[in-house]
Amino acid sequence: MNIVIVDDEPMILNIIQKQLQYIHDKDIETYSFTSIQDMQKARVPIDLLLLDIDMPDCDGITYSKEHRDMKIIFVTSQGQRMKEAFGYNVYGFVEKDHLKEELCQKVIEVIKELKQERTIELKTDLGCFQFYLKDIVYGQYLSDRRISFVVNQKSYIYKGKTFKEFVEMLGDGFYFIDRDTFINMDHVIGIVNNQVILKDIHQKLIISSRRQKEVKDIFLRRKRK
Repeated sequence: MNIVIVDDEPMILNIIQKQLQYIHDKDIETYSFTSIQDMQKARVPIDLLLLDIDMPDCDGITYSKEHRDMKIIFVTSQGQRMKEAFGYNVYGFVEKDHLKEELCQKVIEVIKELKQERTIELKTDLGCFQFYLKDIVYGQYLSDRRISFVVNQKSYIYKGKTFKEFVEMLGDGFYFIDRDTFINMDHVIGIVNNQVILKDIHQKLIISSRRQKEVKDIFLRRKRK
């Protein structure tokens, strides 16, 4: 997930970047710019934009209303303008005086919310469907680029990409537990010895010895958030 920060004050950019380091998520990449113009020139894909309101080259509220596809958290000292800034693509506000107390928690909340909204369209053996990524529990490689995956206790088979390409396409939150199996970590309720326990489907999957430490570390790190 790409988090982009735009603020005309370099000191504020530095504080925000340092605070985001406390979110222990290897899937997060951060990029910072002192202007909207510089951000646009860089053409970085944006999953979440932390945006100042009052900047020399652009008014943050105006930008948010003109770019409703952007998911935005306003980081501002303009608290009196928060009502004006309200919009369906605005996921919250953090005042600059409270960055250390509030920023990480707000970003974590929004990341979780955004993940709930993400979908993917896949052509399967049962037809072409739009799936919520949060509903994909786990998947296994079969053969000849055929991949079985489970959604809401129902199995589907996809054919096309390699197993690695398929998991990369799903994105954040999906991890290999062996060379032929991936899991959605949001569905893991526990790890016992070398097995992950998945909620709802009451199934245990074996973690390969090579991946046990990595999978356990990821699970514990996410649980602490």
